[in-house]
Amino acid sequence: MLIVGLLAGCVETVLLPRLEVSDTSIELAGVALGETAVGSVTVTNVGEVVLSGVSVTATGGVVVPSGDAGPLCAGCSLDVAVSMIPDEPGNLLAALTIQSAAGGWATDGRLEALPEAQGDPLNFVQEVAVVLTGPVAPSVQFVFIRRIVEVPWHWPDGTSTETTWTGFNAGNQPVSVLTPVLDQCGPDVEVIDAPTPGLKVQPLETVEVTVRHTPADPASLRCTVTLPTDEGVSAIGELWFTAPSFSAPPEVTITSPVSGAALRSGEEVELTFSLSDDLDTPTTMAFAVYSLVRGEYVLYGRPGNDSGTVTGTLSASALAPGPDTLTVAAQDWHGNLGFDSISVRIDDPAADDADGDGWGVADGDCDDARADVFPDGKEVTDGADQDCDGAIDDGTPETDDDGDGFAEDDCDDRDATASPGELESADGADNDCDGSVDEETTNGDDDRDGYAEALGDCDDADSGTSPEAWEFCDGDDDNCDGEIDDGCPENEPVIAAISVVPDACHSGQVVTVSVIADEGLSLVWSSDAGSDTTRFADWLAGSTTFTCPELADPDASQGVTIAVIGSDDQGRQAFATARVVVVPADWSLEPEVEVPGCAGEAAAGAFGWVPAVFLWRRRRQA
Repeated sequence: MLIVGLLAGCVETVLLPRLEVSDTSIELAGVALGETAVGSVTVTNVGEVVLSGVSVTATGGVVVPSGDAGPLCAGCSLDVAVSMIPDEPGNLLAALTIQSAAGGWATDGRLEALPEAQGDPLNFVQEVAVVLTGPVAPSVQFVFIRRIVEVPWHWPDGTSTETTWTGFNAGNQPVSVLTPVLDQCGPDVEVIDAPTPGLKVQPLETVEVTVRHTPADPASLRCTVTLPTDEGVSAIGELWFTAPSFSAPPEVTITSPVSGAALRSGEEVELTFSLSDDLDTPTTMAFAVYSLVRGEYVLYGRPGNDSGTVTGTLSASALAPGPDTLTVAAQDWHGNLGFDSISVRIDDPAADDADGDGWGVADGDCDDARADVFPDGKEVTDGADQDCDGAIDDGTPETDDDGDGFAEDDCDDRDATASPGELESADGADNDCDGSVDEETTNGDDDRDGYAEALGDCDDADSGTSPEAWEFCDGDDDNCDGEIDDGCPENEPVIAAISVVPDACHSGQVVTVSVIADEGLSLVWSSDAGSDTTRFADWLAGSTTFTCPELADPDASQGVTIAVIGSDDQGRQAFATARVVVVPADWSLEPEVEVPGCAGEAAAGAFGWVPAVFLWRRRRQA
């Protein structure tokens, strides 16, 4: 502001008092509830005149020391200490308002004739955002980083598998671990390594628990491993030992007697056959010998050893005179069946048995020129009907028995709904023949967290989401209870302050207005000067400009209130106001004035008053 003195004598130019703030925001390190986070901002008088006072206030119930700081000499600085003591979780947002005292130049006699409105610094109100990141409630959380560990299935052969779970302190308080607990594990599982009971695990630290599994039973196992703590929270893991849902059927080969053998009633017959399987050992299988003519099993049992060779004795008197087919059926532990057949003739040979397989044409031999063709014979892939059932090559790997277009690659050639590329259904079967059952259906546990969608998993692509998961403040429903971040802080919207630069203007002059507020709020600006949609460049923006109105009295200054309302996506609102002073057109807004006289510098001294700002309870930042 430029004023020319008319009095005789020399004239000097004076830079009016002007506040300059070192930072537009103060970021405080996160602390636990009830603890104190501290920071500071520096205010400097960059003018050439003593400022009579500086006031520091804060929005939203922030407590500051009573009284003003000052006077503040030219070039002197004031440190404003800021403290926050949060009592609620979540990020906190507040603002300081730093203002020059009314008539801030009044201590300089050279400026007595200057109107008060012209004497204030150009930005006589300045706002500083205060942000505290991450004050949290005491949180006790202890989890295994990987909840479910699957170990490879194998037959009980004395070998063991060792499995390790890593316990992680995901809270902000230490926990003291106790002795691990096994549940539904049986004698096959034992803990071989664990942290010492009473060990304190600090936040973000890990410990390990290792178990050894030596299966005595080939059945699937679901075993729970729990590492409890003194604080009442536990890390819970699961060991999965899953028997395969599908394997190839056992191979059965009858080696004695040969097909077409002639037997006599009353004599004992030694039947010898071999068994083999890609997964199961012979002693885990069951076998039975079936007589086609009698329509019943005439011998059954289990192998006595794992050599793969089985010899059983049956009496020919148990068979009816004439032709017969003996079929050895073997079932492995997974329920798969394998077969082999031979033909025999008891007592008198058939007159029309040209191929010597024991079956004559009258008995039902459908090809008496081939000894491997007879009723209930073993079907092989050769284009012939070995079992005389009217179908060619049925039951062989190369034949599509169920008519679904697949043979060798069909995992169940008795079921037309099972084949490679088939859509998986929630039916307990491997419809698409990929070795998994019900995957990507409501019955399948696709993320291997122990829960399928049918059992309450609300996100079966995320192993960290299930009905037993911890609920974190992450914007997701981790524990599938239908609530997002339940138990986490409710984030009320906050507008801490409005910044107006400059704070004084002439009619028609444009000033900048912006908010210190939560991100993501929908804002609406207004003023008591009317015509808000045109007076604001963008009355819905977070930072915009405002055109100062005409004065009602062209010779007097006028204060205008600017307001903003912010709404979040839940309809909750926050509100704040600020003021801008519109001055007459002949009032200069320049920071320098010319004054009469050649007086020396006004005495000035440094002041040690430091206001401490305590932010006790603030609304949370979204």
